[in-house]
Amino acid sequence: MQIERRQLKRQSDGYLLGEAEIYDDNVKINIAQDVILRSSTPPFKSYFIGKILGGMRGEDEKQAEQGRLEKDKVLQYDIEEEGGRIRSITVKGYRNKARLNEILSTAIWTFTRMLEKQA
Repeated sequence: MQIERRQLKRQSDGYLLGEAEIYDDNVKINIAQDVILRSSTPPFKSYFIGKILGGMRGEDEKQAEQGRLEKDKVLQYDIEEEGGRIRSITVKGYRNKARLNEILSTAIWTFTRMLEKQA
């Protein structure tokens, strides 16, 4: 069941980067049609995937090992690409509003930096 849709806009000028479809415990970030982002463009892999999503996943795995979190609740993510171009990012198991907000705000920051590097 979908809870809400949230537009992801560049801070400086309100340019639409994509839209988040937010569900109970997962979020799908769809990149806007006219925005071309490649997973090879920094800081996507190093920062967004490695530090942010990887960091959350690491925390979850630690909690699961300690028995404080069920293994099937550990954060997972999937990147859908088409010809090297990112189409969507699905994050499952964000678990709380603070994490959701961090994922979305970091996605906006990351996508903005990626567009600057591609320009």
